[in-house]
Amino acid sequence: ATALAVVREKERGTMESLRATPLVAIELLAGKTLPYLVVSFAAASGSLLLAHLLFAVPVRGSLFWLAFVMLVFLAVSLSWGILISTLADTQQVAFQLGLLSSMLPTLLLSGFIFPISSMPAALRLVTHMVPARYFLVALREILLKGAGPEVWWNQVVGLLVYGAVVLGLATFRTVRSL
Repeated sequence: ATALAVVREKERGTMESLRATPLVAIELLAGKTLPYLVVSFAAASGSLLLAHLLFAVPVRGSLFWLAFVMLVFLAVSLSWGILISTLADTQQVAFQLGLLSSMLPTLLLSGFIFPISSMPAALRLVTHMVPARYFLVALREILLKGAGPEVWWNQVVGLLVYGAVVLGLATFRTVRSL
């Protein structure tokens, strides 16, 4: 969604007017990302609530830590969308890049459908490039086992490192284009 929103600005030519403002790149990126973060967090929270109410999915861990891990994951995912927007010139290209670079790897390599432990060694290495992998491990630990940060902190560190790299690249590319 963030990729499409930013690319739409490029297509309409409104990015030109943003260049005339005193905004620095990180402020521009934050302004484009924060509304989507709020909406995504509300949707994810609603999904978890429905899973709990309709399917009796247990919530054994801390809601605070669950919300924290969700926010980190969503911010990283939205940062990936911002990076895609710096690479794509049209919404169609942004959509295709988003689908190929995040949706398919998330479904196939995050452990959501296929257990990571049953993947060949080479693919297990590739799973470390998929942010959803870290999120799902932490999510399962919090929801199903009631584990605290001492168990899943390394998953959040993985997400934060991934997010820092992606946001750094997105900021660098945005600065170059402004």
